[in-house]
This record gives sequence, structure tokens and C-alpha cells, in this order.
Amino acid sequence: MISWLKGAKRVHDLGGSHPISSKLPDEEWDRKETVNMDRWTRKLREPIPVAEPHRSFFGTRMHDSWLVGSKRAGSEYVLTLSCFFASIFAENLGSILGLRPDQINWNFTGPFRVNLCCHGVTYQRTASEETGGWLKYFRIPPHEYKSYNDGAFLYDWFEQQDDRIQWIVELNLGPTVYVLTDCSSVSATDLREVDLVTAFGPNVSEVWKDVLNASKTVDLHYVLVRKEIQKSMAAHSLTPQDFDTTNFRYSFREPKF
Repeated sequence: MISWLKGAKRVHDLGGSHPISSKLPDEEWDRKETVNMDRWTRKLREPIPVAEPHRSFFGTRMHDSWLVGSKRAGSEYVLTLSCFFASIFAENLGSILGLRPDQINWNFTGPFRVNLCCHGVTYQRTASEETGGWLKYFRIPPHEYKSYNDGAFLYDWFEQQDDRIQWIVELNLGPTVYVLTDCSSVSATDLREVDLVTAFGPNVSEVWKDVLNASKTVDLHYVLVRKEIQKSMAAHSLTPQDFDTTNFRYSFREPKF
């Protein structure tokens, strides 16, 4: 059976959120945008065809994470991201440990990897969004991850056809880019703790687990992440000297203004 993804010509064919023409009168634009966002919100609330251990990484839950790599090998495809939440954790822990450099425009880049994997791939293509919402072939260039500037993960969602799933990913790579994959199943490999241990030493593991568990019950923003780190360090009797920051990495950036 030929995947319906092969026949998708425009962004509007993909079932996600899509742009509304700016040429419409304001009132009509507002009406259509409201309809569009309501439909998209309902879409994100639908059950996703992913096994329970892996669900926390799909359905747009990796929003604002950064692209590390994209690789297809036979019937397997792996999209590797640097987790946004793990970066928040690392920046807060780095600050607590006194690792902030003299420059103010910096990030601790990681990467803190999560591999999003497609199995049994029978069809895949990558397309950029052109004027009018048309899809045009786009090749994600291979690159060595250096910082969050390498591209951002925006959204992902699922469709289903003939007992198979179609996983659609929206990336910001300068242009908006869509990765369209027809496969039998998806899974995730969580390498964040491995990477955090590389950056901070083995004592970071318990702190990371505590903060991650706390994040499952409340939306942890920067201030709350810092408090949870401090709370965990106290619970485990950890001091800044108990962390090995030999491999702590900075990424400097130019200010926007």
C-alpha cells in the first residue's frame, strides 16, 4: 500500500497546524485561526500510537529541543535531539556550582540526547515549506552538533493508515522543514543521564532523577528547577565539590539587541 504521505503536496495535507493566509480581512483571519488552533489542540490531546515507556518523548513533548542529527539506515530512522528541559537543568546546576563565565550571553549546550526512532520504515521524505504552503524536497545536511543554533524541534504528531503509523515532525532549520515517515512503530532512547554524567560526574544522577520526577507532577520553570536541584543536593548531602565539571561546555552567542 502506497503511503498517503507520498501524495501530500501542501502543509495543509499533513493534518497539523497550518498557516492562515495573511491576505484575509482581520475578522476572517481571526475566525479561521481560532478554528485552526482548536483543531490542533484537540489533535495534540488525542491518544498517540506509542508504547507507554516512550510516550513522554512524543506528541510535541520535545518542543524547543535542538537538532543533533538525522539518520536513515535501511528500514530504521533516528532523529536525535538535545533535550530542552535537560539544558534548563544543566544551566541551573552550572550556575549553582559557580560555573557562569564572565560573558552574559551563554548557554550550556550539551548535547543531552534523546533518540527518537522509527522502525519498519517503508516511506520517508523531508520537505521544506514554500510560499503558499507548498512542500518542496529538502535534504537535512549532516553536521556536527555545536549549539542550539543548529535548528529546533517544533512539533510532532501522528496519523494512521492500514495498521501503520505516519509520524510527522516539524523542524525550524531556517525554513520550516517537515520529516514525513511511514513506519510500523516508534520508540525513544533516553541518553540524557549519560550525557549529564559526562558533564557533571556520577553524583549528578540522583539529582537529575529527583528533578525529573518532580517535573512529572508540576510544570518546572527555571526558578523551580533551581529550587528542586538545591532540594535534591541537600537530601543527598552533596556540595559543589562533589561534582566533576571537567567536561562542562559553554556556547556563547551574540545578543539579539
